[in-house]
Amino acid sequence: MCDNLDLTAWFMDGAAKELAAVRPGPCGDDLDTAFYIALFLRAAQHTIRRGCPIVYN
Repeated sequence: MCDNLDLTAWFMDGAAKELAAVRPGPCGDDLDTAFYIALFLRAAQHTIRRGCPIVYN
């Protein structure tokens, strides 16, 4: 997969804000937190797919 920056671009270009306005909910109330949740979820999916550990420093 070659879409590493798609998630960031989706949040930064405003598409996330537009969707949050149409479909309100707890994640739409705090888009910064929603971004980090999505980022860590993507990292977890990557580690499961590739079988490599996630290391936090």
